[in-house]
Amino acid sequence: MRVLLVDVLGQGEEGRKATIDVIGAGPRAVAGVLERCGVDVDLATYDRISKVKLRRYDALFVSAMTVDFPATRRVLSIWKRIVGRGIAVVGGPLACNPYDALARAGFDLCVIGEAEQTLEELIERNFDAEDVKGVGYVERGDVVVNPLRPIMPRECYDQYIPSVEVIRDYPLFFASRVYV
Repeated sequence: MRVLLVDVLGQGEEGRKATIDVIGAGPRAVAGVLERCGVDVDLATYDRISKVKLRRYDALFVSAMTVDFPATRRVLSIWKRIVGRGIAVVGGPLACNPYDALARAGFDLCVIGEAEQTLEELIERNFDAEDVKGVGYVERGDVVVNPLRPIMPRECYDQYIPSVEVIRDYPLFFASRVYV
């Protein structure tokens, strides 16, 4: 499986106006889980999505905040128009409102809360979301939200290593502040 992970964080409606030199921890954490599970992952920022050869990917993962809703919908629209197949998953603060993430934006799945264990389980189950804690999905036109996953104990959390590989996919990564 090959996943395109799109970092839309801070994009808002009209483009990223602040903190353009910051690489956040969330998308890197997701990429780290995917790498740990043997999934090929590439990262793109919102402003570079038009340069990506989307047909090379089997799945779209998007990390976004609530303010990024318009940009997130645009990314998904481009994905569906060009690729037209594969699962589309959204996480980050936007996913905390599953109705927006699924019904309004049109994603297949949303990951609510800490993604590490949830993503591992989804990959093991070939993205069958039924009974996976911390996931929302659409079933027969209805938004279904599974119970949330409890907060991970520190010793479990420490087993997950954020990706250092995808840092190179950020523009001007060499001059950016990388959050851990």
